[in-house]
Amino acid sequence: MRVARASLMLIVGLLMVGGVALIIAMVIWNLRPSSIPVLVAPQPATSTSQHGMNISSSMFGQGQAIPSTYTCHGAGKHPPLKFSDVPSHAVSLALVVNDPDAPSGDFVHWVIWNIDPKIGAINEGQIPSGAIQGRSSAGTNAWVPPCPPSGSHRYIFTLYAFDEKVALEQGASREMLHSATNGHVIATATLTGVFTKQ
Repeated sequence: MRVARASLMLIVGLLMVGGVALIIAMVIWNLRPSSIPVLVAPQPATSTSQHGMNISSSMFGQGQAIPSTYTCHGAGKHPPLKFSDVPSHAVSLALVVNDPDAPSGDFVHWVIWNIDPKIGAINEGQIPSGAIQGRSSAGTNAWVPPCPPSGSHRYIFTLYAFDEKVALEQGASREMLHSATNGHVIATATLTGVFTKQ
């Protein structure tokens, strides 16, 4: 009888020790490094780029609202733009501005190429010396200011760096520019602004 009682107590003791060990193991598992949340500081909004080149504007940041003065509700000039980290071997730059939210599915607001890669910026409302403008979706060889019929639209400013000058005449389309420079793009960068019709 005493032996049976001793055996029972031993079994109970082992079960208690095993239970405690299981609880400790579960606590350690739940505290493993992979389960501890890591707080990541939000990154500042910047333009997206390939090979380090960047495009920016002093009038709005990446994903921010374009001031109305640069739209059909204001003077309608193109905003000032700044380029940085342009590849040293770039021969020319091009800029395409489009609205992917247009009712037609896409609207080209500006096409301009053979921009000197050393100028570093395009001033408000000005065309760089030697640059050539292509045809917009409005049929003009000039900047077309944002003028959405309703809601919020995105306006994507895409900067291209080429390893040669573009052999196109004024009035060529965006598609013609892409075709003529196929295989000659060495870097790209984009800046997206937003305008909402009130």
